[in-house]
Formats: sequence, C-alpha cells, structure tokens
Amino acid sequence: NELIEAEADKERNKVFEANNPEFCGQFLEDMEVRNKATAKKKEDAEKARTKGNKRFQRKEWDLALSDYMESLKHSPYEHKTLTNIAQVYIKQNNYDDALEFLSRTLYLDYAHAKALSRRAFIEAAKGDVATAVVTAQEALSYVKKETPPSKEYVDMAAQLRDLEVLAKEE
Repeated sequence: NELIEAEADKERNKVFEANNPEFCGQFLEDMEVRNKATAKKKEDAEKARTKGNKRFQRKEWDLALSDYMESLKHSPYEHKTLTNIAQVYIKQNNYDDALEFLSRTLYLDYAHAKALSRRAFIEAAKGDVATAVVTAQEALSYVKKETPPSKEYVDMAAQLRDLEVLAKEE
C-alpha cells in the first residue's frame, strides 16, 4: 500500500514539474543560493572560531571571546563555540556568564559531556562540591569508554576523583 502511494506521489510530482517548469526551475535556483549561503556562514563561523582558538592559546581572553562571538553570529547553535565561550568566561572567573553559555549548550544537547564537566568545575568553584560530584558523574557517563581510554575520559575521571576527595574532606 505504501509502495503504491509512493509511486502515485512520484507520478503527481512529474506532472506538476512538467506543468510548472518556471516555478520548479526557480525553486531549484533558490535552493542552490540558500545552500551556498549556508556553506559560507559555516565557513565564516569556523574561521572565526579557529582564530579565537589561537588567541585563547595565547591567553588573549578578550580577543578570543570577540572571535567566538563573531563565530556565533554565523552559526548560533554550534556546541564547540558555545563551550569555548564558556571556557573563556571561566578563565576570567566570570562564572555566571560561563554558566549561561553552558546552559545553552546543554539545552541543545543535554548529554554534552564537556559542558557538564565545565559546569561541575564552576559548581565546585562556587563551593557546591556535592552538586559538582553529581554533575561530574553525569559528564563521565556520557563519554564513550574505549580501550585505551580517551584523553577526555581520563580527564573527566580525574576531575570526578578530585571532586570526590573534596566532598569527603567537607
């Protein structure tokens, strides 16, 4: 039944395209223009983010932040950029703004391990070690377990161990 319906749709589309060549041609041209614009935005976003990464490595926090914000203008839902902005704010001890960008990342992907790990760091820095332990456990649960373990897994496991030690000391 579905196969028959699909064939009928295909036939209706052929008839429509034959009867409306100008419309269909314009549609395809518009689609090509949109695809090129989307690719350009992605390219511009990546360039700005890469520039920000270089400045971050040189500890030029304000310049890196400016580049990351420029990247967001082109690609506002890019996880890497959102977490990079949060990391700049963490380096500047601006935890409230960092949490805002981590929240944006987690809204888009609730299982984003790096965003959760950074949130755990902020929770601990603000003195809420018990919550930080839970957040770090959650972050670690989303990292793929490989043999040998990835650097991300090793780093998050170490963060969790450190937080657990802090929690026991409290």
